[in-house]
Amino acid sequence: MKPLYGPGKALKKSIVLIVDDSPKNLEVLGSMLTETGFLVSVAGSGRQALEIVSARPPDLILMDVNMPEMDGFTACEKLMENPATRNIPLIFLTARNEEEDIVRGFDAGGVDYVTKPFYSSELLARVATHLQLRSALEQLRELNATKDKFFSILAHDIKNPLFAFREISTLLLGEKHQLDEDQKRDLILSMRQASGELLALLENLLTWSRSQSGRIEFLPALQPLSHLVKEIFSLLEMAAREKNITLSQEIPEGTSAFFDKNMLNTILRNLISNAIKFTPEGGKVAVAANDGEKFLEISVADTGIGLSHADMEKLFRIDVNNVTIGPASKEKGSGLGLILCREFVERHGGRIWVESTVGKGSMFFFTLPRK
Repeated sequence: MKPLYGPGKALKKSIVLIVDDSPKNLEVLGSMLTETGFLVSVAGSGRQALEIVSARPPDLILMDVNMPEMDGFTACEKLMENPATRNIPLIFLTARNEEEDIVRGFDAGGVDYVTKPFYSSELLARVATHLQLRSALEQLRELNATKDKFFSILAHDIKNPLFAFREISTLLLGEKHQLDEDQKRDLILSMRQASGELLALLENLLTWSRSQSGRIEFLPALQPLSHLVKEIFSLLEMAAREKNITLSQEIPEGTSAFFDKNMLNTILRNLISNAIKFTPEGGKVAVAANDGEKFLEISVADTGIGLSHADMEKLFRIDVNNVTIGPASKEKGSGLGLILCREFVERHGGRIWVESTVGKGSMFFFTLPRK
């Protein structure tokens, strides 16, 4: 009989962990799932299963009940107690078919209960169904996080510069306030800074909206890198000059990579503008590139305020509102630009990460394919 869930389906590379103390059962189940297109991991006990899940969480677990050391019900309860593993669907697969056993399996946190002997087509269908449900729930959580991020930006990041405009315009127009030229100049500079932040945020919002709806074309080509960095430096030169920040690039002429110019422009613009924003006066921002066999590694380094380990773990995540206060002007960031950076870098098949020391500065790295 042709399996209901074949290797051509979208979830074929999902990892399924089989937990059973019977080597024969592990062999039979493993062969069935592997032939269908799944990636299979095995454990001979509940305790071993917990160790495997901790090291490499699977997408779904098939759990026997009667096992030495730790039975399936206990192992399931421990998985459900851990926030990092509680969302992994777990199907009990056992000969125990009494009503109280089935009820206990669901009470422990299992999503399904299949009794032995079973039909392979039925088991594969159940596995596929719960993987698809998990995928749908993850997409729903991401959509909710996206919505929350959007409203957070509207509530805070857009409101702050608009509030600044109102307060500064009130001071400039007020008859009771006699401002000298230096004070007026400072207020005008503050308005320009606020307008620049608002414009950059709106640009990121529009780009992010287009990205989420799939309306951004991906047109990569083999192109030189240094000229694009010079263009962005020219665009951000005024912001750097106001803080006496030195911009430098260490990218040899002719260095090239395979990238979409518009996406890379967004990546570099966000990373360099963030570096300027969170670097004190008199600091430095440098862009460099290191050749690799298959990928070009690009770095944006600054001598800014740096990031704690806890803050670094929050970066690039849609479900976290990143708010970091700058050195002098109490600047804040929404984190949206870094989310765009991650999405566009991954679209190229690369990766992005950060290394930082509080009080000394940060280095953001990302990779682009050479060909």
